Amino acid sequence: FASRFVRGQVSEFYQRYTERNRTSQIRDDLDSYGASIPLPDPYAGFDFTTELRQSIKVSLDDYAQWIRSLGAGTRVKSKLIKTLPTTLAVCTFDLEKGQFAAIWAGDSRVFYLRPDTGLLQVTTDDLRTHADALKNLTEDSPMSNCVSADADFVLHERHHDLQPFSILLAATDGCFGYVQTPLHFEHLLLSTMQEAADWPDWQRRLEAGIVRVTSDDSTLAAAIIGWREFADCRDRFRERAAWCADQVRVYDEAH
Repeated sequence: FASRFVRGQVSEFYQRYTERNRTSQIRDDLDSYGASIPLPDPYAGFDFTTELRQSIKVSLDDYAQWIRSLGAGTRVKSKLIKTLPTTLAVCTFDLEKGQFAAIWAGDSRVFYLRPDTGLLQVTTDDLRTHADALKNLTEDSPMSNCVSADADFVLHERHHDLQPFSILLAATDGCFGYVQTPLHFEHLLLSTMQEAADWPDWQRRLEAGIVRVTSDDSTLAAAIIGWREFADCRDRFRERAAWCADQVRVYDEAH
């Protein structure tokens, strides 16, 4: 319930934000001679992440109160129990500025995939043990921060340059938390891409591949930057996919 509700809140907030930008850019007036005078921007200093967190918190608290009014909930009292908890991974990008931003809470991640550098994890998991991506595959550390009602939480933000030909991904831990190594997740992404005939076929193959290895629910969203034709994207990643396959084969044989 929490993840679906928060996803809707993020989407609605982003729509309001883009509408604000559109209307603020065309605000002007005319002086007595008919010349255009720009009016002050009422949204100057607007911080997207700060305002997003406040919007989520207020809406989620109201949602929790509504659920309790129906007689739902638990009588168990414990600091370990969260009300409507969920992780969050948001990625926004600006093609004109050539930048993207990752916003997150918990252990859902934003990734940046390029043919030359491969898969880069942009976010840092909120874990009590501060384990890295490889170590946490076996440790499975508890989270130190997540979105929830009736409790404080933090939305982290990180900015990065966006190259013309790349792929941005946001994913829950059900996608990457049950493979042998982080490289296996990249291999899963690229091997299914190389086997696919078009964008929908890649989606179907990737979904089937994740379902085979995961022991959890899983959600992944990807934005393809620069490629219109799937074949062009697949060809650009062919060399990286072959390298990943070789590395994974060595690991699997040794394992």
